[in-house]
Amino acid sequence: MKRNFLFWSLLLTASSAMFSACTNDDDDQTNKEDLIEVPNGDGSEASPFKISNAEELLYFAAIVNGNVDTIPQNKNAYGIVIADIDMSSVCGSTLGSWVPIGLDTCRYTGVFDGGNHTISNIYISGSSVEGQGLFGIVKDANIKNVIIGSGNIISKANCTAAIAGFATGTISNCHNFAHVESNKKFAGGIIGYLGANSKIELCHNEGEIKGTNSDKTQFGVGGIGGAVSTNSVVNDCYNLGKVTGQSSRVGGIVGSAENCSISNCYSYADVASLSKDYGGGICAIASDYPKTSVKDCYFYNALGQTGQQQSMERPESDFNDGTIFELLNQKHANVWEQDGNNYPVFK
Repeated sequence: MKRNFLFWSLLLTASSAMFSACTNDDDDQTNKEDLIEVPNGDGSEASPFKISNAEELLYFAAIVNGNVDTIPQNKNAYGIVIADIDMSSVCGSTLGSWVPIGLDTCRYTGVFDGGNHTISNIYISGSSVEGQGLFGIVKDANIKNVIIGSGNIISKANCTAAIAGFATGTISNCHNFAHVESNKKFAGGIIGYLGANSKIELCHNEGEIKGTNSDKTQFGVGGIGGAVSTNSVVNDCYNLGKVTGQSSRVGGIVGSAENCSISNCYSYADVASLSKDYGGGICAIASDYPKTSVKDCYFYNALGQTGQQQSMERPESDFNDGTIFELLNQKHANVWEQDGNNYPVFK
């Protein structure tokens, strides 16, 4: 039987470290101690927490972040979503922002399966704590089958995205439809910053992604990832959401591609660097990242900015008539199908 649990008030003291302590610093953060419900399961691999509503997801976040009185912290908790979730009962303009799962010393290290259920109405407003999204900071974790169906994620922090702000490990079959906006580095639909030796695959974005700071040091805005680091890979992903950055390194798939590999992906969207510095196309590659590889990728950008992958630009008709589908399918069969006269999608 479900029961309510009290959890410690969230610390509001900012840290000078790159990643702050296990807390958000929003002025409107409301104590949600009466909202938590305990899901079935014990968080182990054999018996993961079975999350069926927003209150149980709040419990999962509090367990990982160490904010539940009398319950030991578990940064390696296993969780699976078993029903669609509306987050408006635990976060919003009156309840305050969602506090991401995993922050700084409590970086999430477990396995989380979204069960292909939709998590809607996520709300983050103005936090300056590094790492914002459903997950904040993830270390060598496995996040899969998560759908962010709607919401607004607006951040004043580095590393902002719908699925995870900063991550190492694997993110697969995750999808975003929410609005993501940041005035700092690294904003993306799926990941803000993907660390070294990690992977994103079979993910897509349809939410609008915005970088609002014109300072060129605040770069990295992408439909899938704001930035992807050394020896990491982005495979079989696509973007349909508008991507704009006031600064530099803006891409339909990855903003700042840092000695990584991007393959069999496409962007069919309006993409622009408003400073016209590394804008549009698939990604941006700075001169100090000579080992970046981009192959078998395609884009159509109605705004006309092609960036560095001009040879990969294709006419809109190629996306509509199945030409791009055939090219993608040749590299990875049984993943793609053609959505009528629109564009390729996952099977």
